[in-house]
Amino acid sequence: MLSLRPHFHALGHWLLLGLLTCASHGSYGEKPLHLRLIDPQQVEPESTRHYYIRALELALSKTATANEKLQFHFIDQSVGRERVRAMIMHDELDVMWSSSTREREEHLEAVKFNLLRGINEYRFLLIRKQDQARFKPIHDLEGLRKFTLGSGTHWSDTDIFRRHGFRVVTAWNHESLFRMLAAKRFDFMARTYNEIQREIRERPELNLVVENHLLLRYEQPIYFFVHKNNQELARRLERGLQLAQADGSLGELFFSIEEFKDAWNALQHMDRTIIHLPTFDRDQD
Repeated sequence: MLSLRPHFHALGHWLLLGLLTCASHGSYGEKPLHLRLIDPQQVEPESTRHYYIRALELALSKTATANEKLQFHFIDQSVGRERVRAMIMHDELDVMWSSSTREREEHLEAVKFNLLRGINEYRFLLIRKQDQARFKPIHDLEGLRKFTLGSGTHWSDTDIFRRHGFRVVTAWNHESLFRMLAAKRFDFMARTYNEIQREIRERPELNLVVENHLLLRYEQPIYFFVHKNNQELARRLERGLQLAQADGSLGELFFSIEEFKDAWNALQHMDRTIIHLPTFDRDQD
């Protein structure tokens, strides 16, 4: 069982942020800013894990006062995302990044800026190679519901799929889902472009492939989240991200991540049947 008290290690150096913006930010500019974060290697693949920390640094740099000092302290425990959310709620961590749902926004303060430009809202079907012909006649949601879907127990996607009438088989462990798919425990998984390419490449022995002609789409923004009472930091991050988007520096960072760039380019030229799944708590507001 994990200890309820987190342990941290420092980033290793102070980041000196120059005078880069226009606005006053109260106490954040008057004393060093210490932020407690989950170590990205706990929750992100190696190819993309640095993006969120660099985006956070960039947002803060765009809203810094003269000579402001920033220090990140990373948690050194292995914890799941649900535990990270609880730590934000209990003021044991300061910032995390996550897909958003209404429930999460009720308990945490969301920084309403989509960090992934929507590439995570288009999902390809990961299937067994021998099943391509089974999916060929499918062109709509009603047809796709005939298949069983695999998803993570705490993934926000899981609730979306269930609300749309899918039979969903879940697993706590992300890695076990791929072997469950190969073993015919369910028929497909819904994965982003960058995820699915990497997952097939890393597991050739499972004989998994991308289904040929379908694409799911549902709204699932990735936001930074902070404690509900830390609205000052939330506003600062939102403003910083907007400034970084406006001057092109955030786009430069985004497209420096090879998997994100490949996904963006692939989605611009996609000729697939798109099945839209309204997410209810967003699309019907």
